[in-house]
Amino acid sequence: MKKGIQNSQKIIGTLFLVSLITLNFSLPQTIECNEPFFTIVIPGVYKGIQYYANLLNDLSVIGINGDIIVCDCGGDLWYYTYFFQGEFDMIYYVVSSSPNKAVDFRQLYCENGSLNIPGYHTSLDYNESLKTGLNEWYLQEGVQITPIDSEEIITHYWQWQEYLMDDILPCVPMLAPPYHHICWSNLKGYNTSLGLLQSWGMLKWEGSHIGQESVEEVVIADFQWLDLNPITQNDDASRFVSNAILDPLLWIDAKDGSVWPHLAQSFQMINETHLRIITRDGVKWQKDPEELFTNEYFDIKDVYFTLFCEKLDWIKDMKIIDKNTLDIFIDSNPNTIENEPYNQILNCLSLNILPEHYLNQSQLEDGVTPDKSHPSWATYKTKCFGTGLFKLISNTRYEKTQLQISPNNWWLNSTLTSDPDLEWERRFGDFSSGINQLRIIHKNLDSKIILFEYGKVDLLTDLIIDNSHNSSWLDPKYFLDNTPQFLSWEGFAFNLRTKNDKIINNQQLCEEDPTITKGLAVRKAIAYAINKAEINSISFGGKYRVISHPIPISYTSYCKPDIITYDYNLEQAKYYMKLAGYDYDERVTNSIGLNFISKSIIMIVTLTTLVISYKNLKFISREIGMKKKCN
Repeated sequence: MKKGIQNSQKIIGTLFLVSLITLNFSLPQTIECNEPFFTIVIPGVYKGIQYYANLLNDLSVIGINGDIIVCDCGGDLWYYTYFFQGEFDMIYYVVSSSPNKAVDFRQLYCENGSLNIPGYHTSLDYNESLKTGLNEWYLQEGVQITPIDSEEIITHYWQWQEYLMDDILPCVPMLAPPYHHICWSNLKGYNTSLGLLQSWGMLKWEGSHIGQESVEEVVIADFQWLDLNPITQNDDASRFVSNAILDPLLWIDAKDGSVWPHLAQSFQMINETHLRIITRDGVKWQKDPEELFTNEYFDIKDVYFTLFCEKLDWIKDMKIIDKNTLDIFIDSNPNTIENEPYNQILNCLSLNILPEHYLNQSQLEDGVTPDKSHPSWATYKTKCFGTGLFKLISNTRYEKTQLQISPNNWWLNSTLTSDPDLEWERRFGDFSSGINQLRIIHKNLDSKIILFEYGKVDLLTDLIIDNSHNSSWLDPKYFLDNTPQFLSWEGFAFNLRTKNDKIINNQQLCEEDPTITKGLAVRKAIAYAINKAEINSISFGGKYRVISHPIPISYTSYCKPDIITYDYNLEQAKYYMKLAGYDYDERVTNSIGLNFISKSIIMIVTLTTLVISYKNLKFISREIGMKKKCN
């Protein structure tokens, strides 16, 4: 009997515990599911950990997991393989620009563009009547509209940008870094808008500053250059040195974008697809490294050779008329029968002219194409020479490069520079200061700043100033330009390549809105989910400029003022995720436990059982007590 009582007590205890558990489940409960809808691959090299941490947090809020791939070896080479192999869903990239240069955006967003990082292809928006993609049509038409500064061309590019960012969305524009120039204040005449090369003839030293070694030179700091041949170089440090040594055919003033004769004495548009160039006489080439050619003068063969090597796709044909005259025939769209105009011709002809007599010493079997395996090509990469202001004196790899004004330079020949069409002294100065050397110290950013503050460097250009230097660089011993330049575009490209059709580029139409694909909906969701202002604040102290255009903002009037911005908007982001088939709200509000009716029934049954069990236990206990009394 005692055992029966114990069993009854156990039953009641168990039922009581079940009741408590059931009561607990009866309370409203939800948990958030941590499993993402999907994962996207993002190669990460250019930005810091905090930058990508903020990005991943933004994406996780809408149920997307970001897999940041970082490689410790290979550097940029590893990173760029992702561009061309397409092994990414989103990738961060940077587009550098120069103010007032060509505005041919085909390289960025046309199907065969060399910088088409998103991998746009015409099947994304193919138009039967146009027989091509609408984006492709916009860009091909844009380069044919003349004049280049007309209201028509600006309106055309505004319409293109709105279409690109609303109907295709190949990228998420993020930020533009603010570049500054700073020099010691005793260096007079430096014009930040024109740059060092065009300012050189106006420079002069007033006294000397701490750490300065000579008033006959200017010392700057830059990364080590890699290749001084404009045909094959691919870095800004190399371009700077070759620009100082070589001359362009036409000169584009960085300050206002005006086009001036330079090695070309004149240029004339015979008609909209026929350009005539006449070269300048009396411009002498510097000696080559082996001194094989010591008395060579610039002529039309150098122009023809350079344009041939550059392989500019808008040049249909070229014809040498005489030793000073070249006719260029233009066709910006080889897919049509007729020749089409190209409104960027003059901008494109501001390229550096190469020495044909040195680099064309041998040709391939066709007797025309230069033999780039000739030793002269390898030599030219490290021992460049030209007709420009400077000549290369020495280079100590990863330490310094020494440039000196070339004594036979035509820039200093008043017979040539007195050409009234050049307005030479107004634009370049009189070169009367005696500053005749440019020394480039090869250092990384932190070392550059330290050397500058110790006076071992005179000038820093394209510098992003952080909080630690703001107050110290306001010292009167320095001259800091107050207006930053925004010369680069930074953002994320989506992978739109045909083989990537799972999520980011899913071409299936949304069930709730058949005017938009699921891939575009996901891309819009990501664009709205990224809090660019917060990333700018946390990672860069708010000093970068948040951007929305698919082109660098240095192109000013070509940037549509009221373009769609994709400002941070979590509700919009969730809306587009739901449109694509990923309902975030349902995902995180699923209740755990039974519904209300089931819970109520269980509670009633449990409580009834408890009551009955309790009464039975009391009856048994009373019966036992009565038996004990009888005994």
